[in-house]
Parts: sequence; C-alpha cells; structure tokens
Amino acid sequence: ETGVSLLREFDTQEDQNQRKRASRRETQKRKKEEENASVSKMPCSKLWPTGRIDGTGIVGMMVDQLFMLEERMESLIPWETGNREAWVSSLKKAVQCWNDSCITQLQPEISKSSSEVASPDSTNKSTKQGTPGSTNSAGASQSPPTSTHQILLMIKQPLLDLESRIFEATGLSRALKDEKEADDNMSTSPEDEEEQIKNAWKKIIHRLKRLPAKASVKIRTAIVDAISAARKAHNMEVVAQLRTALVEYHPDAAGGCKTAALEVLASHGDYDDEYDELDDDEEDDENQVDGDREGAVVEPADSGINGALCAEAVVLNSSLDGSVDVSRDEWIATVKKTRTISKMAALISSFAHKASAKLDKVEAESIALQDALEAWDKNSSLRNKKSPQNIRDPTEVFAVVSWRDEFCLAKVEDYPWWPARKCTPKDEKLASTLESLERTLVALVGESGSLRIVKKDAVVPFSETPPEEDLSKHSRDIRNQLDDCMAMARRIIRGNMKKKKSKGKKAEMNGVKDEEMS
Repeated sequence: ETGVSLLREFDTQEDQNQRKRASRRETQKRKKEEENASVSKMPCSKLWPTGRIDGTGIVGMMVDQLFMLEERMESLIPWETGNREAWVSSLKKAVQCWNDSCITQLQPEISKSSSEVASPDSTNKSTKQGTPGSTNSAGASQSPPTSTHQILLMIKQPLLDLESRIFEATGLSRALKDEKEADDNMSTSPEDEEEQIKNAWKKIIHRLKRLPAKASVKIRTAIVDAISAARKAHNMEVVAQLRTALVEYHPDAAGGCKTAALEVLASHGDYDDEYDELDDDEEDDENQVDGDREGAVVEPADSGINGALCAEAVVLNSSLDGSVDVSRDEWIATVKKTRTISKMAALISSFAHKASAKLDKVEAESIALQDALEAWDKNSSLRNKKSPQNIRDPTEVFAVVSWRDEFCLAKVEDYPWWPARKCTPKDEKLASTLESLERTLVALVGESGSLRIVKKDAVVPFSETPPEEDLSKHSRDIRNQLDDCMAMARRIIRGNMKKKKSKGKKAEMNGVKDEEMS
C-alpha cells in the first residue's frame, strides 16, 4: 500500500533490464565507469529503512559504509586496544534507534475533532496497520523516540575511532609527527633554515610577477604552494589572506587572483630578490613563459576540477591527511560539532571515499611485499642450480612496523641518496625473512605513509655529506625536495638528542634525590 515494494521491484528490474539489453562490451564499459565513479549509484528504495540493520535508511547507509571500512582494517591490522564489540554495538544501536524513530504512517494523524466523527472500528483499524520498517504493533508500549542528538553521539565516536585507526595504519600519523618535530626544533644554522622557512611563501608569490595572467594553472599552483609554506611557518594570518585571494581564481581569468596574492605580499613587506639567483631549470621556466607570451600559446587545462569552495565544503574531505586549505584537526572538530544527520552523512561519505582509496593502496602494497618475498626466496633457492633472475624491488610496500629513532641515508630506485627512518617489522617471521634476504624496511623522510624495502648495502648512516653522486641529472624539484628533507631529518635528530639529554638529566636528579633520602 505504501509503494515501497513497487519501488524496490523497479530498482531491481532496472538493473536486470540493463543487463539484458547491454552487450558484453557495454557491460564491461559500464562496470569500469562504476568502478571509476567517485559516487556509486544508489537505489532510491534504500532511503526507506526496512527496520533491520541491512544498509537501508540514511543512518543504516552511513553505518554500512563504516562497517565495510572496519572489516578491511581488521583484515590488515586487528584491534590492539579497545573493544570491537562495543564499537559495533554502538553503531547498531544508532541504526535501531533511527528505525524506531522513523515511523511512517499511511495517512495523517486524526485530530481529536475528527476522531469523534470517525467510527471506533475505523480508528482501530488504521492504528493496527503496519508499514515496512515500522516496529510498532497493536497494544505495544511506545517509548519516547531517541533524539537526533543521541543518535549522532552513537555514531561520532566510532567514526573518529575508525579514522584514527586508518590514520595510524597508513603511516600518516608518523609523517605528521615528524613534520611537527621538525617544526619544533628549528634553530639558526649556517643556512639560516628558520629564516628560509619564514620567507618561503614570499619567494613563491614573488615569482607570480614573472607569470602572465593567462598562465592560470601555474598561478593557482603557486598560491596553493604558498599557502602550504605559510602554514609550515605557522603564519596563519598569511594563510587566511592567501585563501581569500584564491577565491578570486578562475581558469579563464586568473589576473584578479594573481593581483590579490601580490597585494598580500606587498602588505607583508614584499620580497627582496637581489640575492635570489635562479638556477638553470628556473631560467628554462622563465624562457618558457616568455615563449608563451610571444606565441600566445594557450596553456593546457588542469586535469583536476578548479573551484573555490567554502570552508564548510572543503572540510568534508579533510580527514586523514587533511587538504590544502583545511587540516585534519578541523575535520575532527567539525565531526564533534555536527548536529544534523544530513551533515554527518556528508562527512561519512567523504571519509569513506577517501579512506577506501587509502586502503586500496595499502592492500596493494601488502600484496606487493608478499609477492616480492616469494620471488626473492624462490630466486635464492635456484642460485646453486642456475643463474638467478634479476628481480626488481617493489616501489612501495606495507607492513606493521615499529618506528625507530635511528635515521640513515637510503638509495631507492633512481633517486639520490635520501634521508630515511629505519623501521622494524612487528611480525617476527617477516623480520627473520628480511634478515635472511639481507634487506631492511625504511620510511623516506617527506613521504607520507609508504615504506620502502632496500638492500642493506643501499643503506648508510645519516650524514650531512651523503655519498658523492651527480645531482645535476635530477630535476630542480627533486633537488629542492632533497634539501627540504635533509633539513627536516636534521631537525628531528636534533629534537631526539634534546629528549635524550632531558631524560638523562631527570635520571640524574632522581638519583640524587634517592641518595639524599637514603
């Protein structure tokens, strides 16, 4: 009578008809499009809760997304602390409470005046009629419905717990801690690192003067990089002003955005480039811009979607590693402050999409490690029989590790010697296998999350002067990243040394107190 069954049949029948009409090639094409789609197709009938925990209803759909992510996390890294049963129970209770509060009637409630006219038999009959998803029954005592605030409280903490687990598992937590430790241990050095970081955003914005207004992609990229540099220097005033300038960006008219950014630079004392020498690669960039200016060549459009979203929209996709304009902490604060089901649904859907991509990468890296170990083991067993095959090391791998305070320089692929943190696998079997294969796991400084597996002879102790090699064959971006990562590693090591000295002093003081007491 409500039409829900008809709607569900329609959703099912539509999929069946599409499968019948589509050829094999069209079916494969449609599946590929669905896999690549950022938002999966949702049948309308799923918005109507069935009264069960089956992924129907808006709360049931949210919880279903969290359950799927948690199952994938559990297969990678089982719960160490906390109660998984309590986590699942809280979400199930939220679905049940939402289903109980979503009472659907076949007609409006009958007012007192009209109930006097209506016959008792008809009133009782309408009261006893059930609807799909309704848990009410004749004669059953009705408890007051659970408020939206209470349902949200049942969802918020499990959501934050799951996000934190993925944040830790993917290595993003370690990368963020390293970045914070490096920022906390800046000091004046011969290269004046602190001053360089302070003025990094100015140097980036100053280069906008050399770009024509039509170079829209380069202008936007420069302002985004400047925002990141200003945030790294903890200059939140500049971050806010550059964000405002970025709002004026348009792919076909970036002049206003460029002008606004240069005004921000002028208001903060401009930038003196008298001693800012360009290297060969930068000169090539300038020559390219001049060529574009003379030949009026239209710059290719950016592959991404350019836009200027409000802060409320940007924060939706700022879980885990955050975004350009909003940090992860702001996403967490937004989740805690959320008061509506619709906003919570938007936050969870964005998080699920982002987390799923992260877990896809982690699962692929885990498989890559296992495949590499099997290939190396097989190759080593064939050494005495025939010449071994040359097996290429996997690019990135995943394993559950303990992060050590020991830093080194690692030679990975075609990159120069790169600063890295040594890691120890928590799985004793994996650690033993790597030891027998004379390989080790490291995390490259400046890289978020992924681990690298390298031969032991490709690792040397950390030093200010890495092994000699020709850096000119690498691009300017690679050389700049290497300089930044070397500086970052130095500051982290400096902070570790301070912590050790502080612990030593505390131990000495405690020893003196114990002697005095005795």
